[in-house]
Amino acid sequence: LHGRYTVTGWGTMVEDLKLRGNEAFARGAFDVAEQLYSEAIDLAPSSHVLWSNRAAARLQLKQHESALSDAEQCIVLEPSWVKGYHRRALALKGLERMDEAFQSYQEACRQAPEDLWVRREMKKFRHELVKWNASRPVTSSDHFVSIFKRLDDIWDRLSTLAYFWNASDSGERLMIFQRFLEVLAGGSTPADPSVYTEEMMQPLPTKNYEHASKEPISLWMDFFNSLESGQKVELFARLWDVTSEAEKGLIVKDLQFFVLGSAETADQRADEVDE
Repeated sequence: LHGRYTVTGWGTMVEDLKLRGNEAFARGAFDVAEQLYSEAIDLAPSSHVLWSNRAAARLQLKQHESALSDAEQCIVLEPSWVKGYHRRALALKGLERMDEAFQSYQEACRQAPEDLWVRREMKKFRHELVKWNASRPVTSSDHFVSIFKRLDDIWDRLSTLAYFWNASDSGERLMIFQRFLEVLAGGSTPADPSVYTEEMMQPLPTKNYEHASKEPISLWMDFFNSLESGQKVELFARLWDVTSEAEKGLIVKDLQFFVLGSAETADQRADEVDE
């Protein structure tokens, strides 16, 4: 190695290798960049930037396992370096470990809550994650609750609940409604639940969710329709638990309006939350 350089000192040699690696990366010679970063790491294994750069080169080479290992080492060396989390997320995405990739972005945002770049990257990835989840079968209620929590739009979450409600028969809707009343009552039996009947459990007009997806996601509906009545009720209860306070308020008003006959309009409700 010494014979290849006229400069002296380990630090200058490392910087030279890094700069040459950066130049190779910029012109798309990712294999050359990966080799140069590797040589630099041999000389300066405590440099988190070098591990981050080699992870970037290996990502371009589709070497996702190696890129993941490099990104993890970068994070160990410098936990506040958000690019380490970003590159770990991209490596996990390449390995189709999408939930873990999203968690990596969440960790980056916790490390640097004011960093607008990493927040934008997380938002872009969240959109990808929603599409990913919509294209694959749901395997369990736990799996669907995780998917539901990742939805990045309040109207998509509310419309999903509306589609599930509409896919239930009137008897199941009554069971869901009664379970909902129990949740609102803090687990105790609500006053006179017998006043509610199956005839009152009408479908929800999904056109009110004009900002949401226009059609239900077929794989999600397949999963919901495969559940027994009791499982549907418990799924609704679990989804309620992961909704925001703003969403809870809208759900209550929906049930008041469409089931119990409140006079408030959907347009008035929509003004109450930020999109």
